[in-house]
Amino acid sequence: MKTPLIWEKVTHSGKHHAILFIDSVFQGYREGVIGKFFQIDFNPTHYRQFAGARWWLQDEVQRYITALREKENKIPGILLRKAREYKRWNKGLLRWSRLQRRTDFRGLSNGELLQAFTGFFGRLAKINALVYTPIFLDRFYTDEVVQCVAKREQDFRKQQEYLTRLLSVDWGLESHYERESLVRIAERIQRNGLTASVSKDIRRHVERFAHLSLVAFHGRLKDKKDVLRGIRDMNVDKETKNIKSLKQNAKMVRAMIQRLDLTKDEICKIETIRRWTQIANDDDHYVMGSIHALRILWHEIARRFGVSYNQFTDMRIDEVKDGLHKGGVPNALKKELEARQRANALVWDKQGTRLLTGKRLSEYAQLEKEQEGIWLMKEIRGIPASPGKARGRAQLITDVRDVHKVKKGSILIAVYTYPAIVVAMEKASAIVTDQGGLLSHAAIVSRELGKPCILGTRIATQVLRDGDMVEVNANKGIVKVIAHAKK
Repeated sequence: MKTPLIWEKVTHSGKHHAILFIDSVFQGYREGVIGKFFQIDFNPTHYRQFAGARWWLQDEVQRYITALREKENKIPGILLRKAREYKRWNKGLLRWSRLQRRTDFRGLSNGELLQAFTGFFGRLAKINALVYTPIFLDRFYTDEVVQCVAKREQDFRKQQEYLTRLLSVDWGLESHYERESLVRIAERIQRNGLTASVSKDIRRHVERFAHLSLVAFHGRLKDKKDVLRGIRDMNVDKETKNIKSLKQNAKMVRAMIQRLDLTKDEICKIETIRRWTQIANDDDHYVMGSIHALRILWHEIARRFGVSYNQFTDMRIDEVKDGLHKGGVPNALKKELEARQRANALVWDKQGTRLLTGKRLSEYAQLEKEQEGIWLMKEIRGIPASPGKARGRAQLITDVRDVHKVKKGSILIAVYTYPAIVVAMEKASAIVTDQGGLLSHAAIVSRELGKPCILGTRIATQVLRDGDMVEVNANKGIVKVIAHAKK
């Protein structure tokens, strides 16, 4: 019997990104960007957007992480240097896009529009091929930083204070400047009311930061009402303190490094994960800012094709190129775009790239459930990391935005854990992860908290769903599904 592929959710928003955007990831992988950039013998062979998430094969995630670790061991500091290079790519995309927006796209020929389109997506493909790298680096570098701190500081609370600061981003993200701008506007409104001068400041704020609400071609741009709503809900004093703390972050990190007496190698690891995290958090600025800068180009191409903007963003890159070559798109494709708007999946594997809609999508989803079999599993096994037993409702954590979902007594299920979700770990009655070993962040924190913990299950996030009643026996490394949650 053929061994089923085990897919792993890399990011999950519950919504699909525009097909044009995801297709640029495929393009980057096909061009071998990862292997060329890091000079490693690795490039992914599988990737998909399916069920509101972006997926890699689980074994390819591990191979990528291993390749990065080996590269760093061979050439210490290489990943930090590559973070700086990657940031230059992001800055270059935004700079190029802003220069292009001065163009009168409505007056250009199809060939000239094609040149601009190809220029943008050639640059975006290189960037998007590396977009998940910070997530994968976090998996092994975070654990190593946790171990560095734990060796020097025994008090758990102080450990978390160190880790929260050491692994946080410095002042300088575009989202930081947006919050600072909002605070200044709020202070002026408190003093003088909504004057003409303040309204002018709001317009400038919208012009500068509107793109931060975009997600891969989609989303509604922020307007004056959004700004006023944000100000109304803001605690100005608290925000002012947060901004002040952020501006002092780099200085406080340097002080902590001296206090802990970290080695040069350990400092390099901390700086590497901080730089990659900084870039990941500023993706909305660089990439979405670039997409926003060229919005007239996208709308002009959609107009010439006789499709809506949203339908244009659900075209594939080659379809757009072909349409510009031929001066339009066939009616069959327009009909297909309507189907894509309802539901779709984009899959890249050894069969090539498949864009699934309608019946083909339903068949693919059903086949996934039948082949993987894991959906029917009643027992999962892993490595016991912290002893004890617990029973409760499963709550999956795919990123830090899910932390608030964890209630007291929940069983926290995650691919791996990191300092930003410790508050959720404190509420949970047990912790179960796909990845990790006895020196991982999850293992160290669960032992400190006295929480039952099982690691290295590989498939917990695939088998379990939010609300499943489960029993964790961390003495034996077994998770039992007592009852699946009602759909």
